[in-house]
Amino acid sequence: MFDFWSELRTCAAAMVRFPISADAAGGHIRYLAPHLYVPWVMAAYLAATTASLCLSSHRAVVGFGVLAFTAALAAYAAYAVWFISVWCFFAALLSAVVWLHFGRRRPAAPGATPAGGT
Repeated sequence: MFDFWSELRTCAAAMVRFPISADAAGGHIRYLAPHLYVPWVMAAYLAATTASLCLSSHRAVVGFGVLAFTAALAAYAAYAVWFISVWCFFAALLSAVVWLHFGRRRPAAPGATPAGGT
């Protein structure tokens, strides 16, 4: 039977005993994670940061989630060894999409009441 709290303690102990280290290699930052939880942690991270966006009722948010997931796949396919470093770069580029989205919004008219305000 799966005991979540026991697994969490084991994972935390492994991360303390065997910390993640980084070094410069091939013009990128290579992260070295000596514990066995890396695939699970990365899957959970990508689910939280990309897949969850695809559940939104807003098309722009869903589109951003699809772009982010596609960028993660591209980063892994092209640079598996340096995935974390390259993914961070791609995520920074995706910030431009957020900037463009909010940059297109018109400012509220003077004296206008914010949505949901009184």
